[in-house]
Amino acid sequence: MPTNKKKSTGKRKPSNKRPTLTGNAVHPRGNSLSPGNLVLMRTAVHSWAGRVVRTLEIEGVAFVELESASWIADTGRYHEAFFPGGVQCASNSEIEPVPGVVAIQIGSIGDIAILASLPTGVR
Repeated sequence: MPTNKKKSTGKRKPSNKRPTLTGNAVHPRGNSLSPGNLVLMRTAVHSWAGRVVRTLEIEGVAFVELESASWIADTGRYHEAFFPGGVQCASNSEIEPVPGVVAIQIGSIGDIAILASLPTGVR
């Protein structure tokens, strides 16, 4: 009697599911992009630090809005960003605060880290 089972090729079918902006908590304060979190995000060419306001979608593209944000050209030694005083105290850091709210495309973010405090002032 013939079987109707398909042979497995070992390849996975691509998922049509879109990544969600919420999900399992990965931090005591919820998802890294939870409103109120102080974050340091590294993108392809820049880093940003700020307080998460919200995530939103504009014409099918996901963004995260940051307030009290700073564009960071150079964090100095990356691990120093997580000590008291954060990026501000890093020896080589280059920081430029941005007035208002900044929207960063989520697809451009390489990684996100939770900070204890945000950098202030130009450096």
